[in-house]
Amino acid sequence: MSENNPREHVIMMMLDTLMDEPLQRALEEESLPALQFFMEKANHYYPDVVAPFPTMSVNVESTFITGHYSDQHHIPALAWFNQKEQRIINYGTHVIEQMKLGLSRCVYDTFYRLNNEHLNPNVTTIYEDLYQEGKTAASVNALVYRGSVENELKLPRLLRLFVPLDRTIPTKGPSHFVYGKFSKMSPWTKYSHVWNKYGFNNHFSIQEFTYFVEQDMIPHFSIVYLPDHDKRVHKHGRMDLKGIKQMDEQLQQLLNAFSSWEEALERNIWILMVITVKRRLAKTKSRH
Repeated sequence: MSENNPREHVIMMMLDTLMDEPLQRALEEESLPALQFFMEKANHYYPDVVAPFPTMSVNVESTFITGHYSDQHHIPALAWFNQKEQRIINYGTHVIEQMKLGLSRCVYDTFYRLNNEHLNPNVTTIYEDLYQEGKTAASVNALVYRGSVENELKLPRLLRLFVPLDRTIPTKGPSHFVYGKFSKMSPWTKYSHVWNKYGFNNHFSIQEFTYFVEQDMIPHFSIVYLPDHDKRVHKHGRMDLKGIKQMDEQLQQLLNAFSSWEEALERNIWILMVITVKRRLAKTKSRH
């Protein structure tokens, strides 16, 4: 790292639907080198951090990056009724429901209006606050990302066959902005195809942030969202351990991008936290 004070880097990993009880069982029954490493080095472990209600990603993320609840940041749920427009807003409950509401409108709500119109402009985000202080920030695959830097989303040709939207959609985000295939910073194309949900998966998130590490471009503050475990929990139940093991393997890959795992802790403050409907965990900076 080239910065004079490398400990200025804060890396927040958002691990979707990782709960304390299955985590503890996984630590007993599975080999989880990365999570065990963080557990041993962490200053604090909180198994019961209270999340804002409702515990849907867009609401939780909005609360986190603004510091306000939904009555102030104005993103109440994944699907909600907009009284001003007299219509239902749907950011992605199911494609069938979105088709009934108008697929193009729902896609535009998600890609543009969520961050640029629906998120209350009268409250600032952490990205906007950091920008005012001359700090850099990253949002990797988070759904809510509003910042002060002009960015653009590039819609793939296949998607535009189904939704008649422009090839590019302007948006404002942080200085390092990754939103699946639609806005990426690495030259790598793996894990970003249509069968990979256009990059909204753990592998792509890890790939993009690994690029930051290898190019010595880690910003002052980063949010890296890993969404995949949520899908496994909904399909296999909350005690699914395979998803936790897969997540650990992905965290190992990220740690391996540094000269050593110890160096990753010495030069950065790490926070691991989750978005889930029940018990949740958070970790704060290491002893280093």
